[in-house]
Amino acid sequence: MGWFSDDSDNAAAYDQVQNAPHEATLSHELIAAAASYEAAKAWEDHCAANGKPDSHAKAKEFIAAAAGGFIDRLVETKGVSPKYSSQTRD
Repeated sequence: MGWFSDDSDNAAAYDQVQNAPHEATLSHELIAAAASYEAAKAWEDHCAANGKPDSHAKAKEFIAAAAGGFIDRLVETKGVSPKYSSQTRD
């Protein structure tokens, strides 16, 4: 029973994390939506400070919030594509 054997506690913990089902949580979706909303709001504030006209700012912020929550749910339930998983670790 060494460090890298299949029956060690470390191997069992690794398998538990790696083989866990993808689950979405409401708290993550709300945090992602809030962060997306604030990012869109900051962008609109930046544009307003630089003289660009305001165009449906609240609608864009709410759409960004909904998109952020949806993307978070999609990534948590489906996982990240193997094509992009190496990019997310860096």
